[in-house]
Amino acid sequence: MSVKNRYYFSFIVFFLSLSLLLGVARAYYLIKEFRAADWDPTILMLFEPEKRQDEPTMLEAPMPITDKAFETELDHVRVLVKARTKAQEEEFNALKKDPLEHLFKKIGFGEEEFIETKLLFYNALYSLNKKVWEEKWRYQRPRPTQLDPTIESLTALPQSASYPAERAAQAQMIALILTDIMPDFEDEWFAWADQVGTLYEVAGLQFRSDTKAGQKLATKYYNLFQSDLNYQNSILNAQIELINFTPKIGAQDSDDEEGETLMPDEADLPASFP
Repeated sequence: MSVKNRYYFSFIVFFLSLSLLLGVARAYYLIKEFRAADWDPTILMLFEPEKRQDEPTMLEAPMPITDKAFETELDHVRVLVKARTKAQEEEFNALKKDPLEHLFKKIGFGEEEFIETKLLFYNALYSLNKKVWEEKWRYQRPRPTQLDPTIESLTALPQSASYPAERAAQAQMIALILTDIMPDFEDEWFAWADQVGTLYEVAGLQFRSDTKAGQKLATKYYNLFQSDLNYQNSILNAQIELINFTPKIGAQDSDDEEGETLMPDEADLPASFP
């Protein structure tokens, strides 16, 4: 065998070996599920998702990660992450700890103002969160970075499974309630909710189907609220409380401090509905 042929042969062997190793590595990530040990102990203690698995699901099961079509979802995240802008990173970092408090500051809610309205949001979110964590535990879908460690996420691995997207669900619920209170700004509320969902995809933390499922779950839960008298009375009280309030739509304040978590201590919450 000539030197040239040996060179080509060695190159082919190297390429095939590399492909095999990459295939093994990829198979490892594709079969990996979100493990119970990866979950935030606070979520497990406060919401007990494992104990709620007898409850009926409100979502369709996500596409299996071994499905060939799932590669499109993963590619979508890769493209978003590679095209991520500095402005998107700054906006994500500003709202990641608590999108609701971030929104309050942007539209002009003072820290000590509109207490009844804020309690309405936290009531609804706490009730929704129980269902979100229950569904996440049911499906245990890995996060994008678990399936492709080359994806550069903006935070460490979140301590809950990927499907459905919790922040997208929470933002959708907020938009729905704000529309009941201030319907003149409906387009702005839902544009903000869509932005929250998209930013978590851009951050490399969610798949697009996670976002859509979170929004769908929030809408279904909101439909249950609408027929509840406590919710209807809370909306009326919020409208009275905000009768002289005009939101600062479009206001930008990149220096806002991050708020607290969307999940306050259970003892600090009023009774939730429905």
